[in-house]
Amino acid sequence: MHFFRIGADGALSDAPIHQNPIRVDPKKMTVQRDLSKLKLGRVALITDNPDGVRGLTDFLATYGGEISILSVAERSKLSLIHPDVVIVCPDEYRMESWESAEQRDFENYKVVGMGYGAAKLFGLLGLEIKAGKVAHGDSDEPLTVELADVLQYPEAISNPVQVAAKGSDAFGVFDDGQVPRRFEGVARLKNYGHYWPIARQWHYLLWGFEASVDQMTEAGKRLFVNVLINHKLHRPPPRVL
Repeated sequence: MHFFRIGADGALSDAPIHQNPIRVDPKKMTVQRDLSKLKLGRVALITDNPDGVRGLTDFLATYGGEISILSVAERSKLSLIHPDVVIVCPDEYRMESWESAEQRDFENYKVVGMGYGAAKLFGLLGLEIKAGKVAHGDSDEPLTVELADVLQYPEAISNPVQVAAKGSDAFGVFDDGQVPRRFEGVARLKNYGHYWPIARQWHYLLWGFEASVDQMTEAGKRLFVNVLINHKLHRPPPRVL
């Protein structure tokens, strides 16, 4: 197992997403962030290319991330790490890597999948977010973020958001106009209301961009961190199959 610790030690507890992670000092009447809830905590990266995620690990460490790196075959060792968030990196597009994947592999974890490989994996796990429901889009298309908390914590962002420069791959899931959707739409294309590059179902979240941190805009980097922390604090609703 490839294991790396980056950042400060200490376990972080979950909190319901409706609990605003700020506090007000009644004497000074100023709003202060509760930084303990705005750190990433333990993050497990699943990748068979650890050298390819060095930029990502360095970036996450600046937001309090303590990074562990596991290969696909080592995913059963997640129970030894107790991660706050699991990130499936976009290099894991090979279906044979995930042929034996089961819900129980990720049952107790908040999972963020990056790019088209995530849609393939989520489909194997029985999600509505799956390869047959996603389509390729332009990485520089602006997004409208629909969740207010994602626009505020820990970094303030304004709609619309351009996540990355043109040239990298991006994918989004279609809702087919279903009301209600079988997944939670987090961010959609600004000019298309039914296409969601960032979407969540249960404790799984699609980050549809395959751009590296170096390819992201500054606003895109802030959005990525906000999404990770929002998902870490998220309490999934009961499953409806």
